[in-house]
Order: sequence, then C-alpha cells, then structure tokens
Amino acid sequence: MFKRFWGIVKMQIAITFAYRGTIFFWIFLHVMNFAVMFFFWTAVFSDHTIVQGFTMEQMLQYVLITSIIREFVMVAPEYAVNGDINHGKLSTYLLRPLSYPFFILASSSLWHVLQMTIGLAVYLIIAFFFLPDLHFSLSWVSLLQVVPLIILGHIFCNLLSITLGYIAFWLQQASAFFYYKDILILLTSGLFFPKDLMPSWFQGVMNILPFYSFIGLPAEILTQRIQNISVLPYITHLSIWILVIFTLQIFVWKRGVRTYEAVGN
Repeated sequence: MFKRFWGIVKMQIAITFAYRGTIFFWIFLHVMNFAVMFFFWTAVFSDHTIVQGFTMEQMLQYVLITSIIREFVMVAPEYAVNGDINHGKLSTYLLRPLSYPFFILASSSLWHVLQMTIGLAVYLIIAFFFLPDLHFSLSWVSLLQVVPLIILGHIFCNLLSITLGYIAFWLQQASAFFYYKDILILLTSGLFFPKDLMPSWFQGVMNILPFYSFIGLPAEILTQRIQNISVLPYITHLSIWILVIFTLQIFVWKRGVRTYEAVGN
C-alpha cells in the first residue's frame, strides 16, 4: 500500500509541475476574490469604525484567513471524475489493483497541498507588503483548535466533490451541479460574509450545514472574535457529515459502475 501511495505522490508532483500554469491561474482567481473583498470592506469602513462588532483590522484579518483556508479545503476533483467517466478513461483505472475512489482522493489532496503551499506563500507576500498594519496574535492553542477543523473540512469537501462527479455516470453534462456546490459553500461558509452579518434564519442554516465549521469558525477563532470555545461539538458535527457523505459516496459509486460503459454514457 505504501508503494502505491508513494507512486501517487511522485505522479502528482510531476503533474503539478507539468500543469503549474493551472495552479497559478486558480491562485490568481482566488487572490482577485480577496482583492475584491478587501476593497469592499475598505469602502464600508470608510464611513464606519465598527460593523456588527468587527473593527476594520479584524475584518481584513478575517478575509485574509478565510482566503488562505479556502486554498486547502475547496477541492474540485469532480471535474477529473466527470472527464474520466465521460471519456471512457475510467476503464483503465478499473483494471488497476488500486481503488479508483482512493486514487482520486489521494491525488486531489496532494494537488491541493501543493497548491496551498504556493498559495500560502502568495498570501504571506501580500500581507507583508500590502497589509503591513495587520497584526495577528496567533497562539498554539488556537492553531491546535482550528487544524482538525480544516483537515476534516478538506476530507468532507473531497468526498462531496467526488460524489458529485459520479453524476457523470447518468448525465454527460453535470457541471451545473458543481457550480451549485461552490455557490452553496461560498454563501454558507462565511467566506464572503461573517456569520454575524447574516440574518438569524440564515445563521441557522449555516449551523446545520458543515461549511461554516471549517472556514468561518476557524477564521473567527484565529482573529480572536471567538474565545474560550470548545471545538469538540464542531468536530463531532463534521465527523457525522463525513460519515454520511462517505456512505453516500460508496452507494453512488457502486450504482454508477454498474451502468458504466467504456465509451461513456
């Protein structure tokens, strides 16, 4: 098993360098999203000193941290799965001893670890040169609290994306579902707006869905908006969601393989 995993690692590193332009393109898009939010909040705070309990410094810290977390948790292997199924490439993987879902999970995670490494360096450069007045008071306690949430969030998003990719077993054009997934995450994770700025009924939706637990909540902990909080309930919440989506992934995969044709659907 270790040799197989190491083979995936070497292959993914080679693919990353071969398609490094793609990584920089996606990082550029994410940085542009951060820039838009930066100018938006700068304009808002030009007329206000505090917005819903946030100072301007806290808000910019929040936007920067959520942008960095996004680099790791928002994976998108569904496009690769969709292409493998529709183009008949899945047949090659089915003949290999390595499980295709495991291969996609591992390769997707490795790709985004490498992407996050580059993205983190870009954001640190932005913070150092363009946001020199931001001061972070990070502690080991807060870091230890948020790391499990982010890791679980990455696992959940990976499983969710792969499961959506299986829609290609029945539909040749499933990209609309991928966009809906991204929109749902952007709206309910706190990536665009902190939870306290949302209506109370929408905050209830955010509490039920798992996305806030691994994007908005870690950002609020790291910016000290939330202090002395136990993350165990959120870890339990995420673990339940992971168990549900993992079970659904297995079910959809088994049903989909039965209908699969080597030339596509």
